[in-house]
Amino acid sequence: MVEVLQVEVQTTTMNHHGLVAAVCNDLRLVEGINSRLLPGGPQKAGKS
Repeated sequence: MVEVLQVEVQTTTMNHHGLVAAVCNDLRLVEGINSRLLPGGPQKAGKS
């Protein structure tokens, strides 16, 4: 016998920007770009 529970389920749409950001974070792209910039330069890509 299978018992079915009454549970409210909510979904959220995750657009492609969130997926791209997650992959960039996993690959540590920001850190790689920042490490190639000149030390003390005026700009860095993303957050350190």
